[in-house]
Amino acid sequence: MRNAAEHDTTQLDGGDRVHRTRLTRITWLLVVTCWLPSYNRADEKATTEQRPLVYSVENSGADFPVPVLLGIDDLPVIKPLTDPFIWSDGSGRVTDFNEWSRRRAEIKAEIERYEIGTKPPRAEKITASYDNGTLTVNVSANGETLTLTAAVSLPEGNGPFPAIIGIGRATGSLPSDIFSGRTIATITFNFGQVMSHTQKRGNEPINRLYPELTHMGAYSAWSWGVSRLIDGLELTKKDLPLDLKHLGITGCSFLTFFAARSLRSHC
Repeated sequence: MRNAAEHDTTQLDGGDRVHRTRLTRITWLLVVTCWLPSYNRADEKATTEQRPLVYSVENSGADFPVPVLLGIDDLPVIKPLTDPFIWSDGSGRVTDFNEWSRRRAEIKAEIERYEIGTKPPRAEKITASYDNGTLTVNVSANGETLTLTAAVSLPEGNGPFPAIIGIGRATGSLPSDIFSGRTIATITFNFGQVMSHTQKRGNEPINRLYPELTHMGAYSAWSWGVSRLIDGLELTKKDLPLDLKHLGITGCSFLTFFAARSLRSHC
C-alpha cells in the first residue's frame, strides 16, 4: 500500500483540485499549530509557572502511541481551519498545558503522515569532536556511518555563549550584520550532507542509514540533521563554551517543520 504522501503527489499531478484543497488546509493547520509548544492559553494557570526555554529531550511525546490517521481520501473538509487543540480522534480537547506534549506528538505524526515523511529517531551510535572551529558528528545506523561537519564561530571571551544554527550559512535566513558585536556563536548546518534540495528519492546521504525511507522529504531529513548536530554539541560541551539552554535556529520555511518536531532549540 502506498503511503499518503505518495498517493497525494499522484493526485495533485493529475490535477485533482479536491486533494489540493485538502492538502492546503492540512498545511495551514500544521503551520499554525507547530509553533505552539510554549503556547500557554490552554492552561490559564501556566502563566504563573516557569516554562523551560528549551527542553533536554528532542521529543517529549515520544512514548505516546501514534494516533490512527485517516487516508487522504477520507479527510474531511474543515472551514476555515480546525481547532489545533482537538485530539486527532476527535474525542476531546486539550485543556491543560501538561496535555500538550501528547497533542504535539499527534501533530508531529500528522506532519509526517500527510506532508514530509518520517523523521528517523536518534541514531544507534553518535560520536562527536570539535577541533579548530569545526564540529564533526559521526552518526551510525544499520551498519553505515554518515559524517556531518559544521563550522563554528565563537565570539571573543570565555563564554558560555548563546548560539544560533544557520541553515546553509552561519546566520541562515537572517542578515549577518545583526550578529556583529554580539556575543553569540554561530554554527553552520550543511544540509547537503544529509539531503540535497534537488533530491533524488532514496539516493541521498541519509538513505545510506535509512534505505527504507525512500519517501522522506527534505524538511524531514534536514530536521533530523540539525537534531544530530545538537547531539554533537551536547557531546562536545566540555570543548565548546556554548550555553545550550539558549540555542536558536534560523532558516525560513524549514523552521516550521523543525519547530514542530524538536524541543531543544528556539526557532
